[in-house]
Amino acid sequence: MARGHDTRERLLAAATATIAASGEAGLRIRDIAMECGVSDPTIYHFFGSREGLVEEAFARLFVEKAQTLNAEFDRAVRACASATEFRDVVISALRVSFGPVGAAARSTRVMVLGAAQSRPSLMARLVEAQRDADLKIASGLAYAKQQGWTRPDLDVQASSMWAASLIFGRALAEMDPARLDEVAWDDFAITAALQVLFDQAAAADPATALR
Repeated sequence: MARGHDTRERLLAAATATIAASGEAGLRIRDIAMECGVSDPTIYHFFGSREGLVEEAFARLFVEKAQTLNAEFDRAVRACASATEFRDVVISALRVSFGPVGAAARSTRVMVLGAAQSRPSLMARLVEAQRDADLKIASGLAYAKQQGWTRPDLDVQASSMWAASLIFGRALAEMDPARLDEVAWDDFAITAALQVLFDQAAAADPATALR
């Protein structure tokens, strides 16, 4: 069983890397099989068809980086000892998400969302995966709220979904780099996030220390 799992994982990793580098059109069953040292039928055994392999690879590409970043946020929040530390974690997490790492992830996610428009089963998987990723943000926010570090009326579920939308929405600005003042955009977005998390009086001070 373990050997079969390892083979499936190697095939999926190879397909994911190929699509990330060359798009769906660059994925050829024979190339993936040769790279992993197996026969073509092995791929059909694990994934049913080329489409099955492509869908699995797309699903992984969509959530891989988001789940990692969100889990890191949850862990970082739980390591905080004060509202100030929590504020700093929020700012740091957003800067990472808005930066090159986040930009690469957004580009990939846009590609996958495009592919999912004609694949209902893939879209259903993306919805579920995004829900799981949002739960990591909500978990961190719920912990911070329990510690009294956020506004008392904070809706952690709505806030987590809004944060994910804010981060992903930066892809629209990144479509036209000539118009994007990255520093101004990031500062504006972070200030907005702080105002969502804290009451206005508390948000005013952190907003002066964004850099």
